[in-house]
Amino acid sequence: MAKNKCKCEEGGGAPLWCLSYGDLVTNTLVFFILLYAFSTINPVKFEQIAFSFIITFGGSLGVLPANPIFTPPMPVPPDVIQVGPMTVMQTYANAEGAAKEIQKAVEEALKEKLSKMGKEEQKILSELAKQPVEVKTASGEITLILQGDIFFDLGKATIKPEMKAALKKLVPVLANANGEICITGHTDNIPIHTPQFPSNWELGAARALAVLHFFEKEGINPAKMCAATYGEYRPRYPNDTPEHRALNRRVEINIKIPETPSLTGTSTASSKGGQK
Repeated sequence: MAKNKCKCEEGGGAPLWCLSYGDLVTNTLVFFILLYAFSTINPVKFEQIAFSFIITFGGSLGVLPANPIFTPPMPVPPDVIQVGPMTVMQTYANAEGAAKEIQKAVEEALKEKLSKMGKEEQKILSELAKQPVEVKTASGEITLILQGDIFFDLGKATIKPEMKAALKKLVPVLANANGEICITGHTDNIPIHTPQFPSNWELGAARALAVLHFFEKEGINPAKMCAATYGEYRPRYPNDTPEHRALNRRVEINIKIPETPSLTGTSTASSKGGQK
């Protein structure tokens, strides 16, 4: 009896190798589309994306420099949603605006005083008055630098009465800041020995506290402020000339930027001198 041979029917469809070939063709197409997209990149949109990464990841781009060369004002996409009470860009812009307002107030306050001073004192104070408050930014913070000889008499820690009105212009900036506000006092290296200030440590601390208490009275939340002193040990310039010593006498207000994606904007650096 002859055995019946079973004829197996072959399944329909393309051979299996077509699946791998199809994946290869699709991936190649995507690769060339990306190449084309990168070749026609919009530089403005690229900077906007870069700044978004800076803020989202705490002011750093990993292998890219922490302080990029981009300069403000940076165009902000219209669809950016502001979550916090103040963006980094707004804080920086307001700080710069407040510094300019203070400069005008200082010029008015010093007009009469300069006429009563010696030529050397006039020269130094006039230079400091050109930029009584500086705005400097770095990764994670904005720093406002108050020139000490503008806001304090030499060797004293009481804010000059005529400078209080100017200092009030910083209140809106600090009131809207989200992060911690640390106020530090700095001096030059000339020793001081008085009953009130046995050394430059005490003088720097007293000036920092004077500024802190001023802002506290103006309504800034004291829970987000702190005061510290570096005395003569964090100079910005060598203490080799009267001008450099005047620049080392200063009070710095550091506004910490919280590392949250709710902030959008940019930061830049603008720096110069300090004081006692």
